[in-house]
Amino acid sequence: MHIVDSSYYQENGKVEEGSGSSMAYKVKFVNGEPVSYENPTDGAGQEADYKRLFPEDVAKKMFGYNVDFSKLFKNNMI
Repeated sequence: MHIVDSSYYQENGKVEEGSGSSMAYKVKFVNGEPVSYENPTDGAGQEADYKRLFPEDVAKKMFGYNVDFSKLFKNNMI
């Protein structure tokens, strides 16, 4: 799974973006229950970890993933 989170606040009648993060997780399930998880290291070893943790096609998509939050503002969702 790839979790993206971001915080927002209102200042002077305008919505501003605060802090946020984006992280991939590989979760192992046994009988439908999560028993362990791993996530790529941050920094220089991150791309190698994506390749180690995920199938090649998934790793490429996840490593290059970029969220465009501006669409939320354009559609008045926030």
